[in-house]
Amino acid sequence: ISLIRPQKKTLYQVHDPKGIKILFQLRLELSHLKAHKHKYNFQDSPTELCDCLEAPENLSHFLFECSRFAGSRALLINTTDTLLRKHNLACEIYNSMIYLYGHSSLSTEENRDILLATMKYIACTNRFQNS
Repeated sequence: ISLIRPQKKTLYQVHDPKGIKILFQLRLELSHLKAHKHKYNFQDSPTELCDCLEAPENLSHFLFECSRFAGSRALLINTTDTLLRKHNLACEIYNSMIYLYGHSSLSTEENRDILLATMKYIACTNRFQNS
């Protein structure tokens, strides 16, 4: 059964139902990001182009590039940068999977801090306000 059952992805004791819901949607690429909706032919997403008109609105663009969320992004990057540098993982700062899953080299508390920072960023952007 271990061959067909995916490995459990932990939430590091985070208790935020709305944040967890959005985190899972992002993990599964079933979120309200335009690239995710366009992939499944949603009529309200005829294109995956972000409202900033700079690039497709995918996870990487949302987390690291979109000019609409530059102010909110500073806290997210500062939080994760400090933790990753402490463990010589600074090269991973723009790895979007760390923001959704954490990193195996980090402690439970550090991974929890990363997920909480990601959820705080998501909340500050109001991008998923209606989801």
